[in-house]
Amino acid sequence: MDEKQKLKAFFKSDCNRVALTTDCWTSIQNQNYLTLTAHFVDNEWNYQKRIISFTVIPNHKGDTVGRKIEEVLRDWGIRNVSTITVDNATSNDVAVAYLHRKISTMNGMMGDGKCFHMRCAAHILNLVVNEGLKDKHLSITSVRDDVRFVKSSPHRAAKFKECIEFAGITCKKLGSVTYVFVLKLEVLDLGRNQFQGHISQVGVVSDYNLSKAENK
Repeated sequence: MDEKQKLKAFFKSDCNRVALTTDCWTSIQNQNYLTLTAHFVDNEWNYQKRIISFTVIPNHKGDTVGRKIEEVLRDWGIRNVSTITVDNATSNDVAVAYLHRKISTMNGMMGDGKCFHMRCAAHILNLVVNEGLKDKHLSITSVRDDVRFVKSSPHRAAKFKECIEFAGITCKKLGSVTYVFVLKLEVLDLGRNQFQGHISQVGVVSDYNLSKAENK
């Protein structure tokens, strides 16, 4: 008996509840994909998770997603579903509502189903952080532009390394180095004349200004 058949047998006979997580995305080839993962506790009381579907779907509409998940659950013999965790896309509300109706008719819902729809905490946190960063968008864009500029040639990277050694910064990642570099200039207010003189010596500022002039 292969692994899939063993898992199907477990879902049908020994598994009391399964929690689901799912996500949809579009590839760079404009193909729509859906993945569905089942989370459960085995007979030895060990937490397990298995991807039970990774498939192409025609679109991300809630009805389409709901029907596809229902199809997968029927194929695996999964009836008792405790929760399903999705991101905050509006279409997921439709998909979850569809599944709620279908699983309720199979008497597979846990309790009254109030906790059936779970929203992905990581996605919510991502939305909160991105909303908060809007006020600092120009600063973040400037730092990213600086990183892109420095990484564009070995010469600039070498010159920038001299600058961070001058500023006494020990971060390893270039993005973090640039961020700390900017903070040190603002918070410590390093002798600007001295610092600008050093920058001019290593050529970073002059290269940067030249690059800007060439792009105009």
